[in-house]
Amino acid sequence: MFTFVREGLVALQKRGFRLAVVTNKQREFALQGLEMAGILHVLDTVVTLDDVALGKPSPDPIQKAIAILRTTPEETLMIGDSRYDLLSASAAGVRSVLLEWYGVDQQMQEEPHYRFSTFQMLVDELLLASVQRKGE
Repeated sequence: MFTFVREGLVALQKRGFRLAVVTNKQREFALQGLEMAGILHVLDTVVTLDDVALGKPSPDPIQKAIAILRTTPEETLMIGDSRYDLLSASAAGVRSVLLEWYGVDQQMQEEPHYRFSTFQMLVDELLLASVQRKGE
């Protein structure tokens, strides 16, 4: 169902993007799932419900990832597929992307900064923006 995720994350990592997963799952289950998906090795950090006082939709998990990655909200993009992802991003002061892989009919009261129907479209856009920013 979630095609191109592994390949897309590897391409982003090679381009210098720092990658994190922020989830409301418990650490043990999150790490098992990421390992089974073959993507744990490309992530710079994983923030789970076990790592914060409050999970999404609070800003805590995103703020924790920002601190671990030593970045800023302005440099951070939250990519998610639920209203809780969008609420958490808004509360943390970061830009948000809604992946519409469950369909474009998703009813969201929160408006993301960007929308993409596939992960590949998002990755292509990020890679293009990265090339343009670096003047290549």
